[in-house]
Amino acid sequence: MYFPLLQINSSELNVILMAIIILLFFFIVIFLYNNSLADFVRSLRYPKLDYEEDLFWNSIIRWKWVKVNGQYELDETRIEKICPRCQHNLITQQQGDIHFLFCESCRFISTEYYEGPLKEPTADQQFRAVLKEEVSAELRKSGIYD
Repeated sequence: MYFPLLQINSSELNVILMAIIILLFFFIVIFLYNNSLADFVRSLRYPKLDYEEDLFWNSIIRWKWVKVNGQYELDETRIEKICPRCQHNLITQQQGDIHFLFCESCRFISTEYYEGPLKEPTADQQFRAVLKEEVSAELRKSGIYD
């Protein structure tokens, strides 16, 4: 059969379509090879891994997950405390028994994240412990369990 609009016959059209299909197949394989499939499967199997940022204590908190003994846990070494005003890093501060985050750049002060004497050796360790509790609570609210 001849296609006058394309000026090719059916066997040439079959070759072109087959070439397009093969190219699409290779593009799909390359796309999946670049860990996209692995990330997709991981997010289906562990939906909490997509949860890496939230607004706690009026501050932007970001973290990563790490696999420990077959379980994913919040990676304490990869927690970022970001100022919502100027995007600089926040530091933990305390006045008496009130613990909060503070921006040295714009002087932003968060709401308190902890009140009382420290249960952990340092304010940073106390912050990480409180953050883990908050993240777990948010996951439970979303129907995602540790």
